[in-house]
Amino acid sequence: MDQGRGRGKVANSQVSREPMEQEVHQSHRSSQGTPLLPLPENDLVVVIANQTCLLEAIARTGNNNRGYGPQNKMSEFRWIKPPTFNNTEDPLEADDWLRAITRKLMVINCEGQERVNLAAHQLTRSVAKWWENYYDVLVDVDAVTWEKFCEEFQKYHVTKGTKEMKADEFHSLKQGSMTINQYIRKLIRLSRYAL
Repeated sequence: MDQGRGRGKVANSQVSREPMEQEVHQSHRSSQGTPLLPLPENDLVVVIANQTCLLEAIARTGNNNRGYGPQNKMSEFRWIKPPTFNNTEDPLEADDWLRAITRKLMVINCEGQERVNLAAHQLTRSVAKWWENYYDVLVDVDAVTWEKFCEEFQKYHVTKGTKEMKADEFHSLKQGSMTINQYIRKLIRLSRYAL
């Protein structure tokens, strides 16, 4: 019997042990044909069982720790390529950014203050300055919930007057020279302000 087959049977727990021990001992010879000391079967089985348990524990630990802690969350967040936001003249772009960031944060199961921190990390230039100023004057920084962040962001970047203007634009929208697809896209984009 060749050495590979004999060893393969050692790992297979379905085979009876007595014939397996004989095969292992018979196949355990040096290249010159001289017998080597027999491998104690229990030690080999124990070693394999211990390695299996260790690998399972490592896998469980890896899965349980995934996504916890600021470094892991930031890595996950960066991996899904969240958009950054700088000031814009078009309030729809600000609203689109907020919606995109919200979706990205949901993907990584981010909640609470962590959402605020990660979203604020994506603000750049003048918008980052706006957030820093807003944050600096807060008495209780822990009171800034995700909902509060969204409310303040929209209040600054998508003003009430702008929302009313976009609602009027929605209600008076005509296809004109736009293709049907362009018209539908614009209609859908403005529909968030229709109410």
